[in-house]
Amino acid sequence: MTLDPTLLAAVPAPLAVALLAALGAGRAVWPLFALAALPAGAVALAGGAGRGEGALLRVDPALAPVLAAAALIWAAAALHARDGPGEGPAARRFAVCFGLAMSGNLGLLLAAEMVGFYVGFSVMSLAVYGLVVHKGGPGPERAGRVYIRLAILGELALFAAILLTAAAQGGATAMPA
Repeated sequence: MTLDPTLLAAVPAPLAVALLAALGAGRAVWPLFALAALPAGAVALAGGAGRGEGALLRVDPALAPVLAAAALIWAAAALHARDGPGEGPAARRFAVCFGLAMSGNLGLLLAAEMVGFYVGFSVMSLAVYGLVVHKGGPGPERAGRVYIRLAILGELALFAAILLTAAAQGGATAMPA
C-alpha cells in the first residue's frame, strides 16, 4: 500500500516548524506555520487520498470538510499570531506549543485507529495548556489550572471510551466504521 506523501506530511510539518521555533527562529516561523497547514488542507480537498488497510493515517471522507476547516483556521491563526507574541522566551514557548497543538489536532483528525486519535488528542490538549500559560502571571496561571484539570478529565473520558470500544470490538483498535 502506498500513501500520499502529502498525507504523510500533514502531521510532521507543524512539528518541524515548532522545532525551528524551539531553536530560536523568532517571528519567521509564523508564515511557515501557515504553510505547514497546506498538506492537511490538500488531502482534505482530495477527500480520501491515501486510504488503505493498515494505515495509521487516513482521510475519512466524512471528516474531510472538518479537516479542511481546521487547516484553514490553523493557517489563519498562524498569520494572525505573527504580530502578537513578540520575541523572547514567552514567544518561543507560545510558538512551540502552537506547533504541537496544531500537529496534535491535525493528527487526531487523520487518525485511522484509536491509539493515534488518543495520542493526537493528548498532544493537542497538553500543548494548549502551554498556550494558555505562556505569558505567566496570576491570571494565565489560574486559567491554566482550570484548563489542565478539564483537559485531563477529557482525556480520561476519552481513554475509557477507547477501552470500552476496543473491548466491544474484540480488542481491535481500528476506528469503528
